[in-house]
Amino acid sequence: MSWEERPYADGPDSRHPRLSENPLAWSLRIGRIAAIDIRLHILFILYIASELIGSPAFLDDVKRLGILFGIVLLHEFGHCFAARAVGGHANEILLWPLGGLAMVRAPQTPSAQFITTACGPLVNVLICLITAPILVAAGHSLHAVPWNPFHLGTSSLYVTSQLHWWVLYTFFLSYVMLLFNLLPMYPLDGGRMLQAILWPRTGLGRAMQIATTAGMVGAVALGMLGIGTRNLSIIGIAVFGYITCLNERRMLAAGLITDERTFGYDLTGGYTEPRRRGWLARWRDKQKARRLADEREQERQETEEVDRILLKVHQHGIQSLTRAEKKTLENATNRRRGPERMRR
Repeated sequence: MSWEERPYADGPDSRHPRLSENPLAWSLRIGRIAAIDIRLHILFILYIASELIGSPAFLDDVKRLGILFGIVLLHEFGHCFAARAVGGHANEILLWPLGGLAMVRAPQTPSAQFITTACGPLVNVLICLITAPILVAAGHSLHAVPWNPFHLGTSSLYVTSQLHWWVLYTFFLSYVMLLFNLLPMYPLDGGRMLQAILWPRTGLGRAMQIATTAGMVGAVALGMLGIGTRNLSIIGIAVFGYITCLNERRMLAAGLITDERTFGYDLTGGYTEPRRRGWLARWRDKQKARRLADEREQERQETEEVDRILLKVHQHGIQSLTRAEKKTLENATNRRRGPERMRR
C-alpha cells in the first residue's frame, strides 16, 4: 500500500485531517526529500514558538533547536531508507514534541522489521562516531567526551571555543537519544527490536505481548521518573508509550495481529485451464477464473484498506477512526473469523 493513498479525513481525496475536525492531529508540510514528506505537528510548532518568543538568547536557542531538529530528522530518515532497502515503503516523517514518527511500511518479517528499526539508532551511532574524535582532538583528552548521559559533567571544562561547544552538544544530544531509544520499551526502537528478536522463537503474537508488557512497565517507571524530576517531556513520552502498548494489546486480543500477515489472503494460486475439455466447460472455467480474479482484486483492496486503518489506529488511537472505517474493520474481522468458527 502506498502511503500516498492513506487518507486521514472523511473526504476521499484528503490525506490529512481537517483542522476543524481534529486540531491535535494537524500538521504542516515543510519540505520533501527523497520523495519523503517532512511535516511538523502543530504541537511541535507551538513548542518551537514557546522556546523562541521572548528568549534572551534567541540565536543560541535557534541553534539548539536546529541541532535537535536535525538529529531527530536524520534518525527518522534512517528508518525510512532502511525500510526501502528491505523492500518496503516510506513516504512521510512527522516531527512532534516527543520526537519523530517515520511513516514506513516494511515487509512483515522479523529480519525486515529489525533492520528497519535498528537503522534509526544506527544513525545516532554514526553521529557520535563523527563528533567524538573531534571532541577528543579539541580537548586533548578522552574525558572531553561526555559519556555520562545524565549531564555533561567535566567535559564542558575542555571546551575551547563556541564551535567546540556546539559539537559537544551535538554528541551529547545524539548520545542521549541513542541510549533512550535502545531501552527495551515498546514502542521505542529497543522494544521493537526486542519484538523482532522474539518473533521467530515465540511467534508474532507472543512477541508482541512480551514487548508491550515491557513497554507498559517501562512507561510507568518512566512516568514516575518524569514526575519526580518534573520533566513534562518524559511524562509525555511515558503516556504516549503506555497508550500505544495498550492499543497494540487490544488489537492483539481482537485477533487483528497474528503470526500471518495481518488480514492477509493467499493470492498466490493461479488458474490452469484443463486440457481436452469441451468448449462449454472451458467457457465455464474462464468465467470462474474471471470471478476468482475479481474476488482476489477485491480482497487485495480490502487488505490495503484494513492495513491503512490499523496503521491509523497505531499512530492516532482507535478513537481517530471514522464511522466508515470502523464498519470496514468490523466487516473484515467478521469475515476472517467466519472460517475459523466453521473449522471448530
